[in-house]
Amino acid sequence: MGSSRLNFRLDHLGVLSIHGSDARTFLQGQITCNIEKLSPENALLGAICNLKGRAITTFFLVQQDQETLFLIMQKELLKRTEDELKKYAVFSQVTLNNISDDYQITGITPEESSELAKLSVFSRSPGTEDQIIFRLPGEPVHCLELSSIKAPESTTFETDLNDWRRWEALQGAILIEENSSEKFIPLDLGFAESQFQGIDFDKGCYKGQEIIARLYYRGESKFQLIRGLVTISPQDSASKPTAINNCQLMCKTNADSLTKAGDIISMADLGDHEYGIIGLIKKDYLSHEISVVMADEQTNLSGIVSIK
Repeated sequence: MGSSRLNFRLDHLGVLSIHGSDARTFLQGQITCNIEKLSPENALLGAICNLKGRAITTFFLVQQDQETLFLIMQKELLKRTEDELKKYAVFSQVTLNNISDDYQITGITPEESSELAKLSVFSRSPGTEDQIIFRLPGEPVHCLELSSIKAPESTTFETDLNDWRRWEALQGAILIEENSSEKFIPLDLGFAESQFQGIDFDKGCYKGQEIIARLYYRGESKFQLIRGLVTISPQDSASKPTAINNCQLMCKTNADSLTKAGDIISMADLGDHEYGIIGLIKKDYLSHEISVVMADEQTNLSGIVSIK
């Protein structure tokens, strides 16, 4: 990407508002990150888990004011997340609302000389309650803007998201999609890494906390997070992969047979038959060549993953 600012409409993301005098204490007991570290100057990455420690959703957390918190996540998981939180919200002075229609979420790659380009990871740019901008983890600098103010007519948005999706697949924090909900533990999504800080092991309890902590301190995970690119050349347009649930991560353990190596977390269409892959593979298969195999009744196509 060049040095000029690029704007991407991220219409696949939405916003869940938690408002009330108990908003912070209520959410603290539900999320993997530590809300005591949230301020008007920063954002957080976190997850809401089930009792088995598997992520129902992952999100970015920002505050509008002391009693109003925003969870930014995949729009398709808003209803599921709201229903989950409402089970416990009855005991607190909070209200939950899907406010996605009131906000535009924009991905930004800032000019190299701009103030946004100087932000540290998860730091917020000085602004107003109506416009929140913070830096995402990864290089080069990418930012997320949450705004209730209509963009000026002079604002130019990119016509496709391929560049954004490529960066997100190779470096970005993982906002899981609906078909990955309740399948993965935040540890396996890299949330304990220093650049993401999506799990706080010193805070109090939350759903799934005991399982996540035990796996972390005992080092019992059998999986490794991978990111990469794969090219799948379809025989015809009908055989183009449309969802990760009809693709698998496979490897050759001998000359003749393929073995399932792990699971795909997300698979982003980057155009020209190229896909950005985030997946979990069994550590036993790290030295093997990993393929994405698409199999259905009509086709059996595959491509080698170039792991980054």
